[in-house]
Amino acid sequence: MMKARLSTFQLFFCLFLINSVLVVLIIWSFFTFISPSYYMHKVTSSLTHDSTVHETFFDTNGLQDYLEYVNIYEPDTGNRIILYDQNTNSIPYPQIVRGPGMGMGQHGSLSPMEITDLINTVTNKVKHANNVFRYTSRRTNIDTLVVFQQWDNGIIWIAQSALQPINRAISIFQTLFLWFALLGIAVSAALSWLISNKITKNVSKINQKVMNIASLSFDHSKKISVGFSKELENTGITLNLVADKLKTNMAALKDTNVRLKQELDKEKQLDTIRKQFVTDVSHDLKTPISIIQGYCEGLLDEIADDPAEYITAIRDEAFHMKNLVDSLLELAKLESEQTYIKQEKVNITLLIEEIEKRFTAYAKNHNRTVNFNITKECLWCIGAPIKLKQVFENLLKNSVAHGNENGEISVQLKKEKEIVFSVYNDASAIPEQEIPLIFERFYKLDRSRNRKTGGTGLGLSIVKSIVLKHGGNVGVVNEKNGVRFWVTLPLLPQQNESI
Repeated sequence: MMKARLSTFQLFFCLFLINSVLVVLIIWSFFTFISPSYYMHKVTSSLTHDSTVHETFFDTNGLQDYLEYVNIYEPDTGNRIILYDQNTNSIPYPQIVRGPGMGMGQHGSLSPMEITDLINTVTNKVKHANNVFRYTSRRTNIDTLVVFQQWDNGIIWIAQSALQPINRAISIFQTLFLWFALLGIAVSAALSWLISNKITKNVSKINQKVMNIASLSFDHSKKISVGFSKELENTGITLNLVADKLKTNMAALKDTNVRLKQELDKEKQLDTIRKQFVTDVSHDLKTPISIIQGYCEGLLDEIADDPAEYITAIRDEAFHMKNLVDSLLELAKLESEQTYIKQEKVNITLLIEEIEKRFTAYAKNHNRTVNFNITKECLWCIGAPIKLKQVFENLLKNSVAHGNENGEISVQLKKEKEIVFSVYNDASAIPEQEIPLIFERFYKLDRSRNRKTGGTGLGLSIVKSIVLKHGGNVGVVNEKNGVRFWVTLPLLPQQNESI
């Protein structure tokens, strides 16, 4: 607050100083124009010009007409004219001394003695080429400005202009102007304070907004509103826009950082899964190879009590290895952008009903109870029947493999905006942090190397790849007392049909 006040005072002082200088210059200029010396200069120039006009008129019209001209000129201008003829040493004008109210008007008239004294003064100054001087009447104490010119005909033209009224008027004007100048300075001080206070308040608002931006505070309630000038108003609007833009960009940057962190965490998890997969696949390949090698050595050494048993074991292990390799190759093909799956019109309702017949027996053999809830409406989509069948069967077999002993499995097929297929079993909930990874390749929820339940970790990855190739989606959600896997497929518009 102290800094703000100091800034306001400094700005006020600068504005007041500038305004004061301007006022002083105006006063000085005014005094220059209304000063006696300036007035005398203007009167001298005017009378000098009048002398030329009077000489021309005199030479053209003669003395008598000129005297009539002077009788009009004197009352109109307030000036007094005297003509002195050096050739005859006479005074053609004024011929008589006029009474009060004539010639000099309110200043009265000169006495013959004063006229003679004035002429003597003029004749002396003619010798020194000084044709302007001030003359004060000893009788009336009237101060006048005297300008004279020597005409070519030998006449000296003398003009008097009273200075006393002008001096009095100038004195009054100067006094009044000083009061107005003081009033102007006071008003200037008040305006300077108001302007400086307004400017510093707006600048303080702008400064606070900049500080908020610098501290990454973009509260909409702290928007500034400044006035006083269009420039400050535009600056405030621009800062508000900058703050809004930065807030939007910062929010987007935070979201990007969150997503990037999630991606990095996911990548770390996938890397862990890949390493685990290499270990698992190495074990899955090493174990059957070792078993096959052992049984082959037993057969060669003829130590087997039942050779058929050895051969059966070798066949089973070779079959397991083939499944593993086939799964890897299939997944690689599905994830290749160049892989094309031949598609046709498929009745999903009919396809699920065919699977139901076989799977019911399969579930019963594994001590599971399965319930199918299938819509009677024919749901069509464009796809590869074999691949879609592989998706549904994989999910169903997973529900058996990971469900509880003597548990129930619920299968549902329904129509929404798209085809929705889901499988629910009473398996343990999947940890929330592992749900995003459940369909990733190489992932196995069962970390043990039990090939009976864990598989190769590629089945759900294959399911996801097939569904995505068909323009659908796949997911899993934990429900009360179980887990539900779901698949969506684009619904092909079709006439109303039912089974």
